[in-house]
Order: sequence, then structure tokens, then C-alpha cells
Amino acid sequence: MAHRYAYLDAPTPIPFAHRGGAAVGDENSMAAFGRAVEAGYRYIETDVHATVDGVPVAFHDDTLDRMLGRPGRIEDLSWADVMSIREGGAAVVPALTDLLDTWVAYFADNPRDRALHGAATLEVDTDARVSVRTVIHRHYLEVLRPLVRDAHIRGDLRADCDTDALLSLLLMIFPHMALAPYVRGMDPILGLDEPTPEQPALAVRRLVAVLSDAFCSKSPAQLMIKEVKG
Repeated sequence: MAHRYAYLDAPTPIPFAHRGGAAVGDENSMAAFGRAVEAGYRYIETDVHATVDGVPVAFHDDTLDRMLGRPGRIEDLSWADVMSIREGGAAVVPALTDLLDTWVAYFADNPRDRALHGAATLEVDTDARVSVRTVIHRHYLEVLRPLVRDAHIRGDLRADCDTDALLSLLLMIFPHMALAPYVRGMDPILGLDEPTPEQPALAVRRLVAVLSDAFCSKSPAQLMIKEVKG
């Protein structure tokens, strides 16, 4: 059966943890995503909204009423406001960077998936390296291209955003984040391969900040410039 997105084409149904498994508890939370992975899901669906100061967060609804029991919208709150909404001492709404941290850590426990990125980057046989890289890029683009296109249409990206350049950067960054924490010396600039858990997380945030400033319609840097100009 042909689908709108090619990565959904498969001979059998593909199980997705919708919003991290909303049907069995909370949704779009780190706890929900963790339960989905422990249950064996390889595909997890989430939703992203940006705060007023340009921080992307995992949240589905346009308003806060259903999930948080209070009026308002994510896009009208600052990241500090969102972080102040807590339940049992834990933040209720995770930042997109928190999910990327988890994605990077995933490869520590899944060496087979890490090996694919290794083959696409480090394999000395050119034909083998290109073959694997072609498959990985096709998969990434089947997922990323419609997401970037829809974000551009919604106005989440700048009107003059070069979406092809953004996709090209993502194709370089994602495999790098998957490998660098486990290959010493691969990232001499940001320190993704530092042994402490804090440094890879900081590196992910710096990469996201650069992309946000370059492509997003509401990046923190652009908002600061707007405020200075009055």
C-alpha cells in the first residue's frame, strides 16, 4: 500500500508509539518515550511547538488546557515558564534537545544501529561505504523532507529559509551525533566524545542553537535583535 510518506511503505504494519504511547498514560513526556522504547517500539511519534523565545518543545495541543489544566498556549510562554510547570518535581514538557540527548544515548545500547552509521562514515571500501550511506540518507530524507517542508509552510522556518541547505546539514549532523560519542577524537571541537554525560548534551544544544538561529522564524538571537531595535 502506497503512503504519502515513503518510509511508511512496508510489507507489514509499522508500530508507532503515538505521542510516546498516549493511549496508556501521559503523552509527549520523557517517561512516556522511555516506556515506548522499553516496550520495543522503534518508531516514536511526537509533536513540536516553539516557545515565545524560540525553544522547541514536545507538546501536541495548540492550548494547555487538556494536558496541563491551565489556559494559554506554548507559543505565548517563555522556556522558563514552561520549565516551571512541574509534576512530582519533574518537568512536564520536555525540550526537543532532551529527546535528542536520548537519541544519542540510544546508540550506546544498540551497537547494530551504530554500526550502520560507522559503515557509512568509516568503511574503507568505497563501494560498500557509498551503498550503506545511500540507504541511510534515503531513510533520513524520507522522514525529514516532509517535516521540513511542513514546518516551512507553517511559518516555523524563516520565509527565505534554504530548506535544501537545512536538509544537507541535518544529514551531516545526525550521523555525527550517532557516532562521535563512541569514537574518540571524532569531534575535537564540541567534545561529543567526552566521557561525562553533560558534555554530549551541551554539544547537542549548541548544534540546535546554531540551526535555530540560522533557519527558524523565532530563534532567540532574532528575538533579541528585534527587542534591541524596538
